[in-house]
Amino acid sequence: MQVRSTVAVDPTGPAAPIDPAEASTFNIPRAPASDNSRPFTTLGSPLSSAWDPADIAFVEAREAELNGRICGARTLSGVPCSLAPNHENGRCK
Repeated sequence: MQVRSTVAVDPTGPAAPIDPAEASTFNIPRAPASDNSRPFTTLGSPLSSAWDPADIAFVEAREAELNGRICGARTLSGVPCSLAPNHENGRCK
């Protein structure tokens, strides 16, 4: 029994390495600037659309206790994360 195998081959060969100085000139699409339409807590943490009113109340209360923003993402135990955010998206990870 004969078995035929078909392998796709790039006729142009391997890609040339990219010069780092040239890479900054590439037109890479960026995320749109925030239009501030996303809801936030009183201290400025972004609210998740998955949060229910109890989650929002917990985050607001915890931020008031700590006098600062918190991550608020749901942890494995089910409660919102109380760590300080360290990413642009307002979360700790």
